[in-house]
Amino acid sequence: MIFTKAFVPGATVEEVLYNTDVYNGLYAYNYLGEHSYTVLDCIDTSMVYDALSKRLRAYPQHHISIKMSQLGFQTDLIQGILVQALDAHLTVFFDMESSQYTDIILNNSIELFQKYGNVGITLQSKLKRTRADMEKICELNMPVRLCKGAYKERKEISYYGNDDIRKHFFDNIKFSLSNNKGLTAIATHDKSLIGSVCNFVNFRTNYFHYEFQMLYGIRPDIYKWLISEKKERVRLYTPFGDNVWPYFWRRIRENPKNLLLAARSMIGV
Repeated sequence: MIFTKAFVPGATVEEVLYNTDVYNGLYAYNYLGEHSYTVLDCIDTSMVYDALSKRLRAYPQHHISIKMSQLGFQTDLIQGILVQALDAHLTVFFDMESSQYTDIILNNSIELFQKYGNVGITLQSKLKRTRADMEKICELNMPVRLCKGAYKERKEISYYGNDDIRKHFFDNIKFSLSNNKGLTAIATHDKSLIGSVCNFVNFRTNYFHYEFQMLYGIRPDIYKWLISEKKERVRLYTPFGDNVWPYFWRRIRENPKNLLLAARSMIGV
């Protein structure tokens, strides 16, 4: 567990809030796990999120981020979490999962947004369908987070070249910034893409409702650059819980340099 703390700053609600700067920072807290297969697991997950909402009542600037599969796509549990979050004035983002779940997550998120209002959705630029989904989201002025996408998908439905993924990421971000009155969350550690977005925003005269989002513990140099030099609003997607190893190894597979970051965190250098 010590080795993973570079990316996962706590196992419980109390630990993760203690280890993050709830007073001055911006976070999107996520309880680790997906694909719960028993009713008890789903209920346990919902209870964790209810406890998180209660603890964040005094800090409504933070978000909660949820995987629907971790709740077994059970509408009653999901709505219960949203009611608790709404009472605490918190926004709940639904993470996007593999493509087999895209339709159910997208459709459920839209329905819940229309009912409760405090709901955002995550889209992935690597999927070829994303522009059509983005247009639908922008028509509703619904908060949206765009990431490149970490799931391995079939070539018929996704882009695989990095240049293609980056191009569609930037195109979709520009579309959302120009057409969505809700929050546009730009979730990437790609410094070149971040720079392109900053230039796009700076050379336009209209007001944009946006922020950058990064994973807790990943590329702290870019986080500091955005905060200190670019004066941008940055939120850290911050996981917590015991199910750390799948998340940890995904971060290592994405970039082996993250292993060095974890080692430095462990020895305090």
